[in-house]
Amino acid sequence: MDVGDIKRNWNIRWTVLSFSIGYSVFAYVAVQQLFESETLQLIRITQAYALTALGYLYAALLAGPLCFQFPKLPFRGAYLKARRSIGVSAWYFGVLDASFAFFGLLGGVNGIGFLSNRYL
Repeated sequence: MDVGDIKRNWNIRWTVLSFSIGYSVFAYVAVQQLFESETLQLIRITQAYALTALGYLYAALLAGPLCFQFPKLPFRGAYLKARRSIGVSAWYFGVLDASFAFFGLLGGVNGIGFLSNRYL
């Protein structure tokens, strides 16, 4: 197996998605180990997932303009090919963030009644 076979068989999309899933598990375990309070754990994991979703969203939306503006960008082809999986990863972390915030911090549908009119 030579370098050309490795390049042809390497799928950047699955690599990005696998990294995203691995990072989400790592972040969850790290927050569980670092903070003792359950409320603080929920707040920190929600913040981590939201920031990661925002980073992935920026990376996905900037792929086209960056590659157009800088045609000699290193790994340009792989970046453009990975754009869809970067967007899917942004959605994945957004769903994780919303789930932890809604079901963890708010308490689910029952917690909506305790919100003030300002937040509703």
